[in-house]
Amino acid sequence: MLKQMVFSGALMVSGAALAQAPASPGGVAPPFTTQPGAQAPSGRPTAGAVPQPNTTGAEPALTAPSQVSAMDKQFVTTLASANQGEIQAAKLAQDKASSQHVKDVAQTMITDHTEAGSKLTALAQQKGLAVSDTLLPADQKEVDKFAKLSGKRFDRTYVRMEIKDHQKVIALLKTEAAQGKDADVRALAQSLLPTIQKHLEMFEDKGNS
Repeated sequence: MLKQMVFSGALMVSGAALAQAPASPGGVAPPFTTQPGAQAPSGRPTAGAVPQPNTTGAEPALTAPSQVSAMDKQFVTTLASANQGEIQAAKLAQDKASSQHVKDVAQTMITDHTEAGSKLTALAQQKGLAVSDTLLPADQKEVDKFAKLSGKRFDRTYVRMEIKDHQKVIALLKTEAAQGKDADVRALAQSLLPTIQKHLEMFEDKGNS
C-alpha cells in the first residue's frame, strides 16, 4: 500500500513538471542553442561567432622580386664594368696626360660616368641585381695599359682607345634600348645615349686636332 502511494505521488510530480514546461512547436523538444561565439558540441564555432584576430605573429608572404631576362642582366654587368673602367682611366689621365685638354676631357668623363654609375646601381638594386666593382678582364687590361703610359704617348693612346670604347658602348646602349625585355632597363639605356655620344664627339675632335 505504501509503495502504491509513493508511485502515485511520483506520477503526479512528473505530470506537474511536464505541465509547467514550455511546449515546442509540434511537440518536439527545443533544439540545442548556444550564445554567439560559444562552441558547439562538435568544437566548431556556431553561426554568429565573432572571429578572433590572428595571434600567430606570421607575416604575409612578400611579393616575388621582378624577373630580369638574361639579356638585361648581361647588359647591366657589361655597362657597369665599362662605366667603372672609364672612371679609372680618366683618373689616370688627370695624372699622366700632358695635354690640358685631355685632362679636362678626363674630368668630364669622371663627372658623367660617376652619375651614370649611380643611376645604374640604383636600377640594379631595384631589380634585385648585384653590381660588382670588379672590372671585366678586357676592361681591366685596358686600365692596366694606361697605367704604364705617360706624357704624349698616354694622350695619343687614351684618345684612340676612348674613341673605340665609346663606339662599343653606344652600340651596347642602342641594342638594349631596342631589344631589352625590361622597360626600366631599356629606358636607362636610352637616357644614357646622348651623354655617351657627346663623349665620342669630344674624343673624335681631339683625335683630329
